[in-house]
Amino acid sequence: MPHSSNIPNLVGHTIDHGRLRLTARIGSGSNGVIFVAQDTAASQDGSPAEYAVKCIIKAEKGTR
Repeated sequence: MPHSSNIPNLVGHTIDHGRLRLTARIGSGSNGVIFVAQDTAASQDGSPAEYAVKCIIKAEKGTR
């Protein structure tokens, strides 16, 4: 069974076509890892928004 330790350190990578940059790993569990993501798009007040993003392990075909 896959485990979150199999997810590489994605800090510094971007997702959502470059809009969100993963800036820190903040937690993990049996099925995934949670990262802080900073929105690279300019916000109205000049401060970037931050989100929690959970990266999960995709189940292998035929296992679910």
